Amino acid sequence: ERGAQAGGADEKSPAGKGRAKAAPKETPQSFERTILVVDDDDPVRNVIRRLLESKGYAVIEARDGQEAMEVYAFQKPDLVISDLMMPRLDGYGLIEALTAQTEERRVPILILTIVSSAESLQLALSSGADDYVMKPFDPKVLIARVEALFRRTGAGRKTGGGVEGAESLFLAV
Repeated sequence: ERGAQAGGADEKSPAGKGRAKAAPKETPQSFERTILVVDDDDPVRNVIRRLLESKGYAVIEARDGQEAMEVYAFQKPDLVISDLMMPRLDGYGLIEALTAQTEERRVPILILTIVSSAESLQLALSSGADDYVMKPFDPKVLIARVEALFRRTGAGRKTGGGVEGAESLFLAV
């Protein structure tokens, strides 16, 4: 009754009865799955990070394969998205290193590249990459491929990000 006397309404006062409490907002930043994004192009990494975070994924970044392996040693991501052409350790070397290190828990690898030759893509896939997306990419396609990899591999837990709204980030990177 104290709340009613003070002019406010609480659950015990007559003014508070019948009102539904505001449900806590669900935020996409539940970060149930972590994705390591590896690309030497800062703007490309930033676009991918913003897109993935908007769908509820936690994102770790690396500038090349060597930095990715250093990050991977401490933070085991649920998925790796990597370019092929990078300094120090390229995407092919990263694929080989990740597949050699992850015997107990195979991390899915998605290649995001401008390289379009059939031989290069075949080499990446036969080396251990699970899928690829060509640059420039449609954000809806990238999200759909990420979600498909999670469904196929069972890595991480579902965030419910979905492809809705991804069209607003359509960019040629």
